Amino acid sequence: MQTETLKLNAAGKTNYTSQVEAVLKHLDGVRDVLVIESKQECSVLFDEKAVSVVQLQQALSNAGYPNEKAKPKHGQGGVCCGSCGG
Repeated sequence: MQTETLKLNAAGKTNYTSQVEAVLKHLDGVRDVLVIESKQECSVLFDEKAVSVVQLQQALSNAGYPNEKAKPKHGQGGVCCGSCGG
């Protein structure tokens, strides 16, 4: 299982949580979706053997939600985001 956070370009849209969840949960391999409208992002738990990040992104784009991978948060996945200089 893998978790990926995607930044959504949902400018001008409100109350889209259920739509984004439905689009992603329709894909084989998606186990859970958490949408945070205030940050315009969603976190997706999925089986990377059944569905790819590219497929997640394409499904969202096709539904009218352009998106991109979110930048890693400090220390996420052992990667430094560079924002603190440490």
